[in-house]
Amino acid sequence: MEIKDSFNKSTLIKGKKKRIFCHFCAPQRANTAAGAGNLIKGSQVELVTLSDGLDPEDDRTDVTKLLLSIKSTMPARLSKLIQHINALDVHNKITCIIVTFNMGWALEVGHKLGIKGALLCPASATSLASAACIPKLLGDGIIDSQGLPTRKQEIQLSADMPMMDTQKFPWRGFSKTFFDHLLQEMKIHKYIRK
Repeated sequence: MEIKDSFNKSTLIKGKKKRIFCHFCAPQRANTAAGAGNLIKGSQVELVTLSDGLDPEDDRTDVTKLLLSIKSTMPARLSKLIQHINALDVHNKITCIIVTFNMGWALEVGHKLGIKGALLCPASATSLASAACIPKLLGDGIIDSQGLPTRKQEIQLSADMPMMDTQKFPWRGFSKTFFDHLLQEMKIHKYIRK
């Protein structure tokens, strides 16, 4: 799993002109990809970036540090960015936010601003289903509060899915902070159902 490359991407859709908010873990790549907020020539797409709160020299491979920084800095920055963009043209406001799986907090920001959202999961359907089942897996005692299996077994998340080894859940091998983040991300569903 290549977290640093597919981890944080979000899209803001704004009327006829689309502004794409891309957060990349490497600021140099973000500036190159986004052209520091420039409009892509001949298109209706404008890329903007938000800082993840880490200094340029910080280690972005430290998932725990990155998650904590993103969650403590980016929600307020995104809210401010949306309000700024909407104030520029009151007839062409942002109407939808599309976020990848690990950026669910952005849907909450959008919800507070009256903006609908959608979740995009570039990971496998099994990974998404596994994560969505975390509360049930905890309640049934299949995993503990650390996300670790309570015993070695194979389970079936739904009748349509194959059996799955509890030792191979997608969050295995990551920190407790990542598991807690994943659990919290599953709460975003209330912002996208309707």
